[in-house]
Amino acid sequence: MQKSTNTSIRLKAGPTLAALLLALLAGAADLSRAQSYPIKPIQIVVPFAPGGVTDLSARMIGERLRQHLGQPGVVIFKEGAGTVIGTEYAARSAADGYTILVGNSSTVIASMGKNVSYDLQRDLAPVALYYAQPGIVMVHPSVRINSIKELIVYAKAKPGDLRYSSSGIGTVVHYNTELFAMTAGISMTHVPYRGGAPAITALISGEVDMMFLGINTAAPHVKSGKLRAIGVTTRERVAVFPDVPALAEQGLPGFDLKTWYALFVPVNTPKSIIDRLQGVTNSIVAEREFSERLAANGGKAVFASSDELRALVDRELKGWAKVIKAANIKLE
Repeated sequence: MQKSTNTSIRLKAGPTLAALLLALLAGAADLSRAQSYPIKPIQIVVPFAPGGVTDLSARMIGERLRQHLGQPGVVIFKEGAGTVIGTEYAARSAADGYTILVGNSSTVIASMGKNVSYDLQRDLAPVALYYAQPGIVMVHPSVRINSIKELIVYAKAKPGDLRYSSSGIGTVVHYNTELFAMTAGISMTHVPYRGGAPAITALISGEVDMMFLGINTAAPHVKSGKLRAIGVTTRERVAVFPDVPALAEQGLPGFDLKTWYALFVPVNTPKSIIDRLQGVTNSIVAEREFSERLAANGGKAVFASSDELRALVDRELKGWAKVIKAANIKLE
């Protein structure tokens, strides 16, 4: 009788012990991968055309990966379809830590399109956020509007009269401007173009009246006198344009809109590798040269962990869904 009882106990304990051993072995294998990683160059996927702060920051991170990990980060460009092509490429890559995607606010917005084959939350794992850049509201010099307050008064008096350009329907510029209009309680006419360059050209030529731009993109046009800056899209002013008031100062308290930049890897990348990449990113952001070079582009080097980045993506997906519905934006 005693023998039978002991046998029963052993039979019940067996699977539990086996599961524990398997977990330990998996953990050891994961740790081993992290310790040996990387053994070859890491590709950094930029889903935009070369140029601009995304390109700059990706190259800077690539250079520093060699210093921190012993292998370089090689930047590859997979532009097109509003970041969809590059994001899909990264999402379908091997989950081994050798493919890193540079994503930003546009990545979230593009993932909400009807014909996107991946799920941003399901197919990509967040690593860390490393940079945030305010936007700036620009008007053509012929427009007799010198502040956000004046713009709001004008737009309320003449709904739809002000025309704004964007790089296309469903792009981050389109969404940002619609969010601003909703917050201010005004109506403007959207004039979409096929890309940022023709949208800016339209503003400079006077075809449209206003546009939301990134700080680094706007700076040369303001200095040349071709455009006029009337508001920064964050709570505080920025060093690049110290005389331009924030929107929060001009009747929109709490308005805080930034374009952020972050790193993602294919889902199922070992957690130990994600943790290592997160730690390296934190170290890079803390470097003075890194932060100063990005500050020169009007933004700020910031660090947020993978959990914080995941929460940010979740919030933005929900927030932009509300903008899409309220503005009746038809996504392709």
